[in-house]
Amino acid sequence: MKFKFSSVVTSLFFFLTLSACSTTPFAPLQGGVDSAGNKIYFSGNPDEILASLNGYAATYDIATPEGQIDYLLMRLKTAPLKLDRNNAIYTTVEADQFLRWKMKRPRWQGKAKTARDFVDVICSGSITSGKPYIALMPDGSRHNFQAIFRNELDLLEEFLDN
Repeated sequence: MKFKFSSVVTSLFFFLTLSACSTTPFAPLQGGVDSAGNKIYFSGNPDEILASLNGYAATYDIATPEGQIDYLLMRLKTAPLKLDRNNAIYTTVEADQFLRWKMKRPRWQGKAKTARDFVDVICSGSITSGKPYIALMPDGSRHNFQAIFRNELDLLEEFLDN
């Protein structure tokens, strides 16, 4: 009887330990829109972002793909979020540095000929794990990082078209 009792105690201990580990579930991964269907951006709302683009465009060349990528990375670097890449958490400055490093790697060199290529290829996620990069927002929500980059790029293209 002693054997059965210790097996039950051991099983109960493992069950309680494992269930305690899972009491803080992650927020579900969202696709760059909030519950009302509004697009999520690195920071600000579309009107504020478009207004700030005027000042940025007066100082920097955003007509070239390189300028557009630099603009997107500047938006990232100043955003109040974190990047989850394969469960490693990056500040936005570190995320900027990582994405710039990734673009220069032989495997990716020349693949980001346009800002859209940059978003679709470089920002897509990890080829090692197959997992998407995740933006950890200040409100606790988790969004596909690439989807937020697409939202930012859509606004940039809207600005350039006007």
